[in-house]
Amino acid sequence: MDELCSCFIAYADILGYRDIIKACNNDYDCLINQLNIIKERIENPQELLADSIHALRGKTKFFSDSVFIVVPIYSESPREFDDGRVHICLSMEDLAHYQFELSINDIFLRGCATVHYAYINNSIAFGPGIIDVVECEEKSKYPRICLTDDILVPLRYYCEKKWPGYDRVEKYVYSGYDREFFINYLYTIIDFIEDSCSTIPDEVLEYPLYKNIPYSLKLISRHRDIIQNNLRKAINGTVMEKYLWLANYHNFFCREFFNEQEDLLIENYSEEFFPLS
Repeated sequence: MDELCSCFIAYADILGYRDIIKACNNDYDCLINQLNIIKERIENPQELLADSIHALRGKTKFFSDSVFIVVPIYSESPREFDDGRVHICLSMEDLAHYQFELSINDIFLRGCATVHYAYINNSIAFGPGIIDVVECEEKSKYPRICLTDDILVPLRYYCEKKWPGYDRVEKYVYSGYDREFFINYLYTIIDFIEDSCSTIPDEVLEYPLYKNIPYSLKLISRHRDIIQNNLRKAINGTVMEKYLWLANYHNFFCREFFNEQEDLLIENYSEEFFPLS
């Protein structure tokens, strides 16, 4: 990026990162062990995310427990953009894939995404969009990447006008009863299933499509097991509340897309979620 312009901007950090470090109580061996665990879990997803964002001519910055993403939305004027679908929607999907890959490695993100003015290079991150996502992340309650009103405006426009790709927006943007919209990262599994099934001849395809890809059931089962394990380990109400939200989100998704697989559900969680449209 060589100028201040309209961008897709996202900021997120890792749930429980500070607690992991504090629990080591400055013990060097404990810190080394935890460092190696975290590195093993996040390095490959980070590389994939950075490569994807770079392909959109954006920048990705990782530091401590956080990630910044800034993708310029190219147009004739840096002050505005006429479309933005490619940069906004692909960036959201890249972020969703990153979230999913971390989630099945027992790492959950809390963050925010917006569309606003920003500038980022190797030494500075600047602009109102940067401030917006940091402030939004600080107010976020659950392990999800929320969407500000500034990004919802073009997303709603794409859906209302049924612009090409609007159906992808509807699949990746959901909200709960609190009306906070967030990136539906579990939809990454459906993309994986559909992509995998594209090489299978129609005459041998089974329905629902996930029956053709047994590995997809292993992935969503792993997501379930990790949430259940964290619910059992939660030591205070604040932590418990975050994993309760994840349990509700997981169950909602499974009822929507794996409705014949009751064993995928986490018992007693049934909150509803709603698409953007």
